[in-house]
Amino acid sequence: MKKWAKGFCPLLLLFGSMPAGLLPPAFADPILKSQAPCNKGTPDVCQLFTSAGAPSFVVRSIGFRAPSAGSALVLFQGTLYCAHNLNGREAIDIDTQIVDVETAVAARDQPGGARYLFKLQPGNTSATVSTNASRVFTGQAAGLHDYYFAVNRTTLDPGITCYFYNDSLTVAFVPK
Repeated sequence: MKKWAKGFCPLLLLFGSMPAGLLPPAFADPILKSQAPCNKGTPDVCQLFTSAGAPSFVVRSIGFRAPSAGSALVLFQGTLYCAHNLNGREAIDIDTQIVDVETAVAARDQPGGARYLFKLQPGNTSATVSTNASRVFTGQAAGLHDYYFAVNRTTLDPGITCYFYNDSLTVAFVPK
């Protein structure tokens, strides 16, 4: 008898004669749910905002039904574009965060959070930045879960218009 078979035979005897309920649990496959990039508002824009708008808002959301307890990796992919046609250096300072409560205020220093701070030069200028983010939610129970990409505008000087575009959320769920 081969060397590897000697070690395998006791396992075969042990597990081959055990009732199904006592067998080690099988691992369930991960589940992936994604959405198409948004283009709400105008053909090319998901969310437009200025200094006159609400300071906190949600850009995108996704609902996911977990079949069992587990962990969810939530990914946001998108772009922020800001522009102005003014004579001064104008500031943009926003926080973003992936959250699981629609009314949560985005915080840069929390899981899934980030800060975007930059100034636009005088004249007809603009800036484009990637706003990709990720966050892991552990200990998720079976059932419906909603996730949001939230924004909190700390500073947005008057005259600046910003757009989120080509944004999407993806959930990768791994059952326990």
